[in-house]
Amino acid sequence: DLKEKGTISDEAIDALLNQAQKEITLQKLYNEDVKTVDANALLQDVETDLQQSFRDKVFEALQTSYDKVKTAVAQRNN
Repeated sequence: DLKEKGTISDEAIDALLNQAQKEITLQKLYNEDVKTVDANALLQDVETDLQQSFRDKVFEALQTSYDKVKTAVAQRNN
């Protein structure tokens, strides 16, 4: 998008940030010198992913419920 239009979408920015975050996390998790994985860092990464997933589900449920209520009120007024 950036080369074609001179702009970049929010989705593309989010995707790039997520990719960079995963790469940084992977570097923190795996110690190349001794070929070990930091178990605490791995656990923290998994917990963060679960929290984000749960948060997304809650927001989606709230949005769906809000849309249903909004539709019901609009139909009642017609």
